[in-house]
Amino acid sequence: MKSGTTARSASRTAEYVALVRQLAGFDPYAHHFVPRDYAAVGAVLERLDPEGRWADRIALGLNCAIRTRHRWLDCLLVEAVAADAQQVVLLGSGFDARPWRFADAIGERPVFLVDHPATAAARAERGPDEAANVRRVDVRFDEEDFADRLDDAGFDWAQIAIFVWEGVTMYLPRDVVASTLQRIARRAAPGSRVGFDLVAARPSADQPLRERITRRIMAAMSEPIESAFAIDEMAGFVERCGLEPQRIVAAEQAPGGEGAWPDLYLVEARVPDTP
Repeated sequence: MKSGTTARSASRTAEYVALVRQLAGFDPYAHHFVPRDYAAVGAVLERLDPEGRWADRIALGLNCAIRTRHRWLDCLLVEAVAADAQQVVLLGSGFDARPWRFADAIGERPVFLVDHPATAAARAERGPDEAANVRRVDVRFDEEDFADRLDDAGFDWAQIAIFVWEGVTMYLPRDVVASTLQRIARRAAPGSRVGFDLVAARPSADQPLRERITRRIMAAMSEPIESAFAIDEMAGFVERCGLEPQRIVAAEQAPGGEGAWPDLYLVEARVPDTP
């Protein structure tokens, strides 16, 4: 691990997600990215609550949803590279450890880590050295087009790719979510896959107390939910963005998702074949 400290401008949500992965025990690299205050909490939880049941109750299903989402997208990535994907793109990559965790499965395929410069710098400073096939792509999403930055990094739009966009859409306005998916649909090779998550929209009056508290917890972390979608409109939204929806699954219904936050949905989509 590299020495030194990192500016606090790195995403707190990304750090919390790393802590959840560390506590779950399936990500041996997550501890590199957990700041001291989160690590202290994690150490107490590991000692008092080794199975994570108490922490799940306190988090109102968020921790379970994060674990379930990550494993679901893990499976999608592994399936894609085992089939025909020749490139891997981690959009809003945060402190994602998949390039290390799945190095054998990915092989020499290029992996593009796309994120805000502050979080990308924190990742580079805290984490182990990346392999030669891993390429850092810094993007200020409110000022730059991520597709242009992928061009600069050597991404080949003619080759099939797997795009993993985890834990980001809910923090962006709906039009930005749509434009991102549209760029992939227009430019990526047919057969490319996209895995991402969406938050279900519910009128405030219809939200159980648990859901209202969960959303306030997320807002308190300075990253409030900006976009949400009615469950019955998710497939249509994906189609209007130019993609073919393959699977849309509630996190609580995915493998290992019992008890997960019920408003999180997992989506697999495909770039359609050229007519």
